[in-house]
Amino acid sequence: MHEESFYFNFIKPSPIREVFNRISKDKSIINLTLGEPDFDTSKHIVYAAIEALKKGETHYTTSYGIYELREAISKRYERLYNANFDPEEICVSHGSSSGIFTTLFSILKPEDEVVIINPYYVMYPSYVRIFRAKPVFVNSTFENKFKPDIAEIEEALTNKTKAVIVISPNNPTGGIYSERWFKAISDLSQDGHFFVLHDEVYESLAFEKHYSISQWADNNEHLISMSSCSKTYAMTGWRIGWVATHNPLLDTIKIAQNYVNLSLNSFAQYGAIAALNGSQKTVETMKNAYKQRVNYTYKRLKDMGFIINEPEGAFYLFPSVKNVAKSCVDLTYALLNIAKVGVIPGSAFGSAGVNHFRISCATSMELLEEGMNRIEENLDKIMKACSVKNLSRIDFI
Repeated sequence: MHEESFYFNFIKPSPIREVFNRISKDKSIINLTLGEPDFDTSKHIVYAAIEALKKGETHYTTSYGIYELREAISKRYERLYNANFDPEEICVSHGSSSGIFTTLFSILKPEDEVVIINPYYVMYPSYVRIFRAKPVFVNSTFENKFKPDIAEIEEALTNKTKAVIVISPNNPTGGIYSERWFKAISDLSQDGHFFVLHDEVYESLAFEKHYSISQWADNNEHLISMSSCSKTYAMTGWRIGWVATHNPLLDTIKIAQNYVNLSLNSFAQYGAIAALNGSQKTVETMKNAYKQRVNYTYKRLKDMGFIINEPEGAFYLFPSVKNVAKSCVDLTYALLNIAKVGVIPGSAFGSAGVNHFRISCATSMELLEEGMNRIEENLDKIMKACSVKNLSRIDFI
């Protein structure tokens, strides 16, 4: 009998993927679960990768990215945030998730603590536990728009705290942290000597203004910015992300990445250069489309009686189930089986999400309209089903 690795004690299958796998077996279900842009990568990016292939760019590159790409990322930070990263202070990664993983690999030792705001992106706690460190959760609430005060973060800090992870724009809530908040966490990190890891993968999808931790990084080596081409340029399958910091730790991250990945996809990096250096018109077009979809879905759900925060960014909404069901799992089950609409129960994102569910608006307006129509038309049946005791649960939650 095969015995699983010791490290599998610290990770679980992603509940989001479990829901998606179930939905994929029934083509009649409208899938509002995955954070996957429904746009295709722009042609000029694709053509740049094709040209690189034609020129023979099919060999190993440095494990931390070709210089031209790191230079393009550096210029982007300067252009967007007036942040000054030398190309040597940037490590290209296999998507932003890989960048987060190798950064934690580089800074954590057993018994260290990492502060994570709850609800959270599902990978963060597992990454921390793999390195036998401890995730420390700071709960946020609907009332504070799932953005805890700095004082609440400070209360969670101990002499074992090695890092605080922040994702803004946020997955799953769609919230955006303020300039004041980032300034405060930056100041706190210098006083407490811990790292701030800012996951900025949804940075281009801030409906008003996005604040990057990089804006305070020139005077603070404890700040680490992570982002990628995935959401901004609809390049999820290309797997190009990066880590940027002034801290000498970056040399360790580069070494860690060499052992984890050895080399990055060569021709995908040339596509990423075209994305970063080329026209940004499609970036704005996609953001406007997502904003329209999110605002539409927000209004429809609110009109149905759902309690919901006004959207600020990303392509997610995180409504409360309180007016409709006793639990997010009951509601997810009812939506799936009665309305044929797939969403993610908030419990997948931690204990602070148990009274909520996540809807992804990264799909066509037509499907969103149909999904909202199905929910509205079946709302009485859904509420009745959710009031029944011992309602059958989705078996993987």
